[in-house]
Amino acid sequence: MGLTPDSFYARLKYLLEKPESPQRLKDTPFEFIVAYSGGLDSVVLLYLMRSIQGKLPLSSLKAVYIDHGLQSESKQWGQHCKLICERLKVTFDSVILNATANKGESPEDSARKTRYDYFKQHCVQKLTVLLTAHHADDQTETLLLQLLRGSGPKGLASMPNVTQFGQGQHLRPLLKYDRALLKQYATSNGLSWVDDPSNADTGFDRNFLRHKVLPVLTKRWPSLNKTTYRSAKLAAEADALLVDLASIDYEHAKSSQDNILEISALKQLSTARARNLIRYWIKYNGFSIPSYAQTEEILNMLTARIDATPLLAWNENQVRRFRSKLYLLKAPKKFDTNWQVSFDVSQDRILLADNSSLLLSHTVSEGLDFAELRGKNLVVKYRRGGETCTPLGRKHRHRLKKLFNEADIPPWERDRIPLIFVDDLLVAVVGMWYCEPYALKKVDIEKGLSFKVLFN
Repeated sequence: MGLTPDSFYARLKYLLEKPESPQRLKDTPFEFIVAYSGGLDSVVLLYLMRSIQGKLPLSSLKAVYIDHGLQSESKQWGQHCKLICERLKVTFDSVILNATANKGESPEDSARKTRYDYFKQHCVQKLTVLLTAHHADDQTETLLLQLLRGSGPKGLASMPNVTQFGQGQHLRPLLKYDRALLKQYATSNGLSWVDDPSNADTGFDRNFLRHKVLPVLTKRWPSLNKTTYRSAKLAAEADALLVDLASIDYEHAKSSQDNILEISALKQLSTARARNLIRYWIKYNGFSIPSYAQTEEILNMLTARIDATPLLAWNENQVRRFRSKLYLLKAPKKFDTNWQVSFDVSQDRILLADNSSLLLSHTVSEGLDFAELRGKNLVVKYRRGGETCTPLGRKHRHRLKKLFNEADIPPWERDRIPLIFVDDLLVAVVGMWYCEPYALKKVDIEKGLSFKVLFN
């Protein structure tokens, strides 16, 4: 496939009119943002966009250079990019972004994440299109890296041509072109670019593949980029089918809340299908996907004893089992369970130990008897063991543990529920029960006092 402004325009038009694209190229003006590093690939992309600009219904074309400060020459590269954009009469932005890596993260991975987070914040409407200069060699490298990491269909799908991105979309219009074609285009058109010396460092896995492995493979299999592109496309189709299947299974397995799955429904599925559903469920709720081994641990929870409460934690996420359900949670922040504070009925808000707020308000249906509480020593604190309560409508006092068991309250939630005491007598379990003798016995808007937790 040759690379010319005409062939590039045809490719861009095709991608913008795919079903994944929310608009058609002919219908409305777009804002195009070119991720411009100054390297060969992004220079070619910028020149191609400038050369077809007259054919495009666009509101703006902008090049953005991101300086992470990882190389001593980065400011100089930014100046080079600015000069090129001035010559082309393309709007140019230079942005400095910190690429400080988190624990276990490389500076390069941190830079990539920070860069995409920045661009996503600027794709605030569906007519905004981020263009990156990934090409066929990049796709082959990505597929091989994912294969060596033991990835499944989603990982092997590598980089898609079109994705939703923020409120807009992200296009890779050069993904079917070999790097050799890009270099040929740049040379024949007299383009200049910068070379990042880190790209020659074979200590990085991608560079090792690029310089040591791919030349050998391409010599033996000249059509390597075409076949890996096709494999990535087939993997993407397989992943899409798995997502469709998981969405069907999720409808049968989901409980009253999105973060809860019914174990009985999971047990009706094959192991592979249950694994697929679990990973879909976790992603659907916006959590990071666990490893294959961690997913196996979740599957093992399905056969745990009914009275067991197994836990899998990864990053700051948790999957727990309680009785007949799986729960997906963020790891709770620790707080002082011995905390307590006194208050009176004139207050309307109390800051709790976990930084949530306890709201006090009058009620017409249930609550504590406001009149009976005047002058009493009211205390809010957390469960410490041995508490008892006579819920309104029950004849006898019951241990709080028994009441929680009857109500199917998971163990990890029980110690985080605020309790209201009058002196040493438990009179309310917030969100659950109001207890005798202070529970309001009839509807009275003037007398009822209710409590609600507001999570900040």
